[in-house]
This record gives sequence, structure tokens and C-alpha cells, in this order.
Amino acid sequence: MTISPAGRKRIEGFEGCVLKAYRDQRGILTIGYGHTGPEVTVGLAWTLAQADAAMTADLVTRVEEPLNGLVSKNIVLSQNMFDALGSLVYNIGAGAFAGSTLLRLLTQHDALGAANQFLVWDKTEGVTNDGLLDRRMEERKIFMTPDAAGVVG
Repeated sequence: MTISPAGRKRIEGFEGCVLKAYRDQRGILTIGYGHTGPEVTVGLAWTLAQADAAMTADLVTRVEEPLNGLVSKNIVLSQNMFDALGSLVYNIGAGAFAGSTLLRLLTQHDALGAANQFLVWDKTEGVTNDGLLDRRMEERKIFMTPDAAGVVG
């Protein structure tokens, strides 16, 4: 599966776009729509086109490929479920998702239990972050919303 255009737009909205490198809440150098990596250095500036290109690449390598590999092939995901999971993975990373209770419950076909696990990922450095909580509530809502075909977990 791939992130839908609506899913991408949502992630971009959650992340915001900053065209000059900055340190995020955890002190990690970041640019564009939450892009990180060794090429992000103090003083780096991008154009919007560079931020969009990085987002396109990040969605494939940081989200779609890991999700498609981690979610069992016998789990049927709606587009909304995939988009919500994609937003979470974009933010917390595939490694954290791989070891999560959310993934374990999803693999056990417990969509409601998995949906409720979105709300666990609301902290920065161990402290509840209101912005993250709002994001997780929205991701949970999307996860549980039937898609155009009426499919929901």
C-alpha cells in the first residue's frame, strides 16, 4: 500500500514545513516536513521543492516500505488505517512501531485495541505533549473511519 494524497496532506499539516534547519523538541536537526538525517546541518536551507522531494522519498523509505514489511500480509488495512499508521510511523519511526503494542494488537486482529494504542504515543521526553495528544487522537479517529469503500478494521 501507499499513503494516499489525503494522508500525505495530513502528515504535512501535522509536521509543518520549515525551510531552514532547526532543532526539534528532542534536539534533533530537522528541516522541511520533519526530515532528519546526516545531511541536515546547522544553517541548511531548502526550497519548497526540496522539502516536497524529501517528503516523497521519506514516505517511501520511512513509512510505506516499513509498514508493508511489518504489517502481516493476512491483515487487511483500509486506506484510512494505512494513512493513520503512516502518520504515526512518520513521527515515531519504524523501529519504535516494530516493537509496539499497537502492531502486536493489529497482528492479533484487534483493530479497536490497536486504535487505542495511538494515544500511548503522546509524550516528548516522558512528558505528555498536548500537540502530540491532539495528533494521536486525530490519527486514531482516521484509523477507525471507514474509507470510501466502507472498509474499516
